[in-house]
Amino acid sequence: MAAAGTSFPFQLTSGFADFGAFNTPATFRTFNRALKARVLVYQGVIFACAACFTQARTILTTPGQTFIDTLPGFDFTAGVYHVFGTASGDVTNGLFDPTPAKLYAHPSLYDSAEVQNASTLKDRRFLAKVQFVAYKPYGSHFDSLGFLRYATPTAAVPIIRNEELILLRAEANIGIGSTNYAEAGRDLNFIRVNSGGLAPKVFTAATPAATMIAELLHQKRYSLLFEGGHSWIDYRHYGRLNSMLVTLAGDQMYTLMPVPIDECLPRARPSRGCP
Repeated sequence: MAAAGTSFPFQLTSGFADFGAFNTPATFRTFNRALKARVLVYQGVIFACAACFTQARTILTTPGQTFIDTLPGFDFTAGVYHVFGTASGDVTNGLFDPTPAKLYAHPSLYDSAEVQNASTLKDRRFLAKVQFVAYKPYGSHFDSLGFLRYATPTAAVPIIRNEELILLRAEANIGIGSTNYAEAGRDLNFIRVNSGGLAPKVFTAATPAATMIAELLHQKRYSLLFEGGHSWIDYRHYGRLNSMLVTLAGDQMYTLMPVPIDECLPRARPSRGCP
């Protein structure tokens, strides 16, 4: 197989350069391996694949394989992003909804957010991504929270970034078993302290598996909030969808990725992914 060379014969979007250098064959490979690690962790959870967790951990602990970084000067935002624009032929970010007109945040995000260490303020991630807005009823539900995750019509959406890789490494170690819980705990605490502003917790081989998974899901929920449906995917993988949100009579918790209503209407009922 021929070597890839030092540059691509085509141009990548600015999403491969604005948040780090991932626009050469050598650096693009670290993005490729990051996605591979994510897939391996998914496979580990879904198929109870011990080897998948081990392979993911190897990728995420081997220097140079990915861009994972917890050293001084680390940047949680480093990674590859989908970018938007206003030039001819470009599209703007449809998740930009400052009013908001439709993209309200679930009240449980406030209720479940922890308080920062030595403070009365909520988790820094919550404060950075959610704001209080005008009260709005939705049938039996009501809401007064809106997203501010994307502050402009051209704000980029992460495909994968450093903060997720740290959490994936924690998840791989949890999947390997209790011998690796302390190692997983170091990554979970790194996120708690440096991203959420929260106090660290103690994680050891004696920590119950259910506690480790609950902590992982909580940290992933706030770190990756509104970046790609991560929480629904993660909670479904672990069979915990019913614990993710408070549901009321008549609510439907989807166990499959919902299909757009215009595609559901012509289908016979019931159909996978349709109400």
